[in-house]
Order: sequence, then C-alpha cells, then structure tokens
Amino acid sequence: MPKKKKATIHTVIATEAGLEAAINSYVDTSLRLLKRKAKQEQAIAALKVSHDAENKEDEDEVLSLETGIQLYCTTHRTLLFPDEEKKKSREFGNATIGFRLNPHAVSKKLSQDTWERIAERLDVLPWGEPFVKTTMGVDKDAILKCRAELPEAQLAEAGLAITQGETFFLEPKSELLEAARNPVESEVAA
Repeated sequence: MPKKKKATIHTVIATEAGLEAAINSYVDTSLRLLKRKAKQEQAIAALKVSHDAENKEDEDEVLSLETGIQLYCTTHRTLLFPDEEKKKSREFGNATIGFRLNPHAVSKKLSQDTWERIAERLDVLPWGEPFVKTTMGVDKDAILKCRAELPEAQLAEAGLAITQGETFFLEPKSELLEAARNPVESEVAA
C-alpha cells in the first residue's frame, strides 16, 4: 500500500523565538537531507563502478562483433543486397542490418580550395549568383535546395560537389530492446 503524501507544511513565524526554532529546524532538516543525498550518491557511484566493471567485457565484445559485421556487410554488399536500388537492408530473426543514406552535403571538389574562392567563382558564373551570401560565403542550403537543377559539371566548374554518404546500421528488433529495457518484466517472464 502506498504511503500517504504528507500535507505541505506552511511555516508562519510570529515571534523571535519562533524564528529561532524555524532556523534550527531548517538547519537540522537540511543537514539530514544533505547526508541522505550524499549516502545516495555514494551508493549510486558504487553501483555504477560495479556495473562498469561487469559491463566492460560485453562492451568490448559488442564493439568487436559490430565491427566484424559491418566489415562483412561492406565487403559482401552485392551478396547481401542483390537489388540494392530497391532494398538496402536485410531482416534477420532478431535484427535488421543495412545502409542508410546520409543527408546530401555540399563539399569542395579540391581539399586545398577555400570557401571564399569558391564564392568568388560562383559570383562570376552566370548561374552562381543566387548561391553566394552577401558576406562572400557559399550558401550551401540554397545549393542543396536546387541540387536537382544543378548538373555535376556546373558544380565542378565552381569547385563544388554534392555528396551523400552512407551509415551502416545494425538494429536489434524493437520487442527485444523493450524486453531488455524492462529487466524486471523479462525476468518474471523467464
């Protein structure tokens, strides 16, 4: 049965003796609360240390497995995803793996080029003016918005490229994640 919530105490002080009593009570309660919180923090820190040591081996193994899985998937892409144009992921009994496209990004064609020089080139190109900021910078957002109308050759003329990388993912099934996040429920079920 849950504890009843204590009624909020509103202190009304009417005398100097009442003030002194309230100060004493405040100090006593504050110190008791501070001690309890310090004890709680120590318990949390000890629990964290014990779990960190316990988890280190599994964390290392998970990282090693994830790296191995990603390397295999990258090396054997055509085997795992034969029709990659349609599907870049694959379902297994307890997880889904695949590759996700990152958002498009505007990048320099040449690493030694500068954004200022690119802005200057854009400024003199017949099509480039809308992509130059007034402070002689490149308006990457505007370029990304118009990327469908900007041929690769035009972008290269200014020293630009629109790139889109990929990120590998390995995701356990959501029902397995939920069970792991609620260990009390999964222990009862087991």
